[in-house]
Amino acid sequence: MFILLPIFALLEIIKRIVTIPFFPIAYFCRESIREDKDTSVLCKILLFLLDDSINEIGKPPLDYCTYAGKEPLGFITERLPEGKFKEFARAWNWGAFRNNTINFMIWTQNKIGAKVEVLSRKQWGTEPSFYEVRKFASGIKLPYFECWPWKGFRIQLGWISSGRWQSQARTKP
Repeated sequence: MFILLPIFALLEIIKRIVTIPFFPIAYFCRESIREDKDTSVLCKILLFLLDDSINEIGKPPLDYCTYAGKEPLGFITERLPEGKFKEFARAWNWGAFRNNTINFMIWTQNKIGAKVEVLSRKQWGTEPSFYEVRKFASGIKLPYFECWPWKGFRIQLGWISSGRWQSQARTKP
């Protein structure tokens, strides 16, 4: 079970590299991709590259995150003049670089389901470092690893409680 973590971590790296050049195709075809009723394989793949998680029912679709007015590469887009290129640059910054393939992650999360129980847990160290095997609503069992190598710094790798894959290294929020 533990071997899944490095495999999916490697796939995460590949996914991020592939998303960056293919995101523009998905972005410029986004209207027809979102409306594709037969959900062809190509449209599904291109839809997976987008981030529709911020769209609310009844509101116009957005293509980038404006949460708290922050962008991962905002220092670039703040220098661009208003217009379609700036909108694309903001979408690329958020959807391809920072928060890529969220539509795919939501789709897999819905297939896996939420965590229903922890089957096994191994904990060590003074910080809350641990490894778990979790069972999800779909019945699938998947690993989760969280390590605190030094105070205030966390590494996560695995399927979080919602059933979504997470790989992250950051300071304590």
